[in-house]
Amino acid sequence: MYRNPGFFARESSLLWLIAVYVAIVSTSINTISFYYTGNFFSFSEVDARLYDDLGRRLQFDGDAVRYITSSYSFDDWGAIFMTGLVYSVGESNLSIDVFYWLLSILTGRYMFRLSANFMALPWAAMCTFAFVCSSYSIWFATTGLKESFMLFVIVYGYYAYTRFSKGQGNKWLLYSISVLGLLIFFRPILFLFVLLSFVINSAFKLQSGLFRWTIVLFSVGLVIGFVPIQDQLSSYLGKTSVAEFVESQSDSERVRGGIVFTYAVNVLSAVAGAFPTIASETKPSQYFWISGLIFKVLLSVSLILGVWQILRSRYSDLNVLLFFPLLEASALILILDALELRKSIPHYPMLYIVAFWFLSQESLRKVLWHPIFVKRFASISLTVLFLFIVFWNFRM
Repeated sequence: MYRNPGFFARESSLLWLIAVYVAIVSTSINTISFYYTGNFFSFSEVDARLYDDLGRRLQFDGDAVRYITSSYSFDDWGAIFMTGLVYSVGESNLSIDVFYWLLSILTGRYMFRLSANFMALPWAAMCTFAFVCSSYSIWFATTGLKESFMLFVIVYGYYAYTRFSKGQGNKWLLYSISVLGLLIFFRPILFLFVLLSFVINSAFKLQSGLFRWTIVLFSVGLVIGFVPIQDQLSSYLGKTSVAEFVESQSDSERVRGGIVFTYAVNVLSAVAGAFPTIASETKPSQYFWISGLIFKVLLSVSLILGVWQILRSRYSDLNVLLFFPLLEASALILILDALELRKSIPHYPMLYIVAFWFLSQESLRKVLWHPIFVKRFASISLTVLFLFIVFWNFRM
């Protein structure tokens, strides 16, 4: 790429690279999984096994649809029926892997096009490859879980919305909302968070400050008061007060090293990404994530500086990418779930784009600070993050 930076800046070249890389790594993960467990679930059978069993049942049981819709929540329907649809072509776990391999390519295509709205093509290509080919993105693509499909939906939804916001036609808003609406059958609260980010972004473009904040507060109140969200928050908290919630989390050993330390780690994790667990006796799948999560932690320095520069320079075009991560991260911090990769990964593409946007600005010497300040800030930030990773891995 250094010899010919324009080669991978072409969409076709980038997608071929993603296709080959994801295929090789996915095959390797599947081989390891089958060798040790006898299946292709990549050491994560809890939900993947359910989707697989019900997907197979849909092929021969005429009463399966009624059973699924009456026995399972609608936010499970998407993964179940999607698996059943794929199994109608080929009833095998490997069919799901092929399906998610194709989705990885499509996610790369639209993330590249979305990123290209904010940075030069070589940087957009690096941003796309870094996320789509990260260790955890490929791991999810091999498990049969629903996160890979959700990522494609979110990335395409933002791509279509960006085309609409650039005045390329109302049809793009229709495409965006229609595709994002599929999230209702996977994780409905994300659909509402994305919609709210669109509404807030539109409100911030208004000239009247009073009218702008009225829309923002009304939208937040409307979403908070929405019954499905209240139901989901109740199922998350499971208790009637914050004290009881913290107590329940302590009993389940999710509060480690004290409540203040746990919340501090969750706040840092919301910014830097789920911290890598170097040694895990209960989740062998975490070993597949380590390299990608370490890179994400390092990238968070550029993310922090990027957000700071956006706010100071009032680069409003990128605002819409910040609102969704802010909403989801805030909710995850509240319920002490910011360290859960499955919960936080839906907003990672936006964080990657902001971080690589800053790197592209820095390469053009368009940052607002002296290079010495950037280097010192990066050194201090990385030291703090390293210490928290150490403390988190060796917490008592």
